[in-house]
Amino acid sequence: MKIAILGSGLMGAVLGPVWAQAGHAVTFRYARSADKLARLADETGGAHAPVSQAVQQAEAILLSVHWSRIDDVLSQAGDLAGKLVLNCCVPLDEANETLVLGPYTSGAEELARMRPQARWVS
Repeated sequence: MKIAILGSGLMGAVLGPVWAQAGHAVTFRYARSADKLARLADETGGAHAPVSQAVQQAEAILLSVHWSRIDDVLSQAGDLAGKLVLNCCVPLDEANETLVLGPYTSGAEELARMRPQARWVS
């Protein structure tokens, strides 16, 4: 399976190599460090590409960015129509201390509202 990993922090940097070892083609994108993306791609036999290209070529997408980066990464990703998106983003503030959503909505609901044509798994 072709998997785009948007975010190379705690989740993306761990799941990407595991999926690559299982035989999936992984493409890393979206990190504070282009060097980290290149290193992850090199270590896994994967690739790194612009967000829009990684998303376009993917059969599944791991969305694993800090909640404060959601708008930016989604604007680069496009509409995600028909894409399977695995979400592991928790809607926390910059300090990772307080939820910025709730109690009447959730991060999963907000993402589905932002990109209603995607197939969300949270």
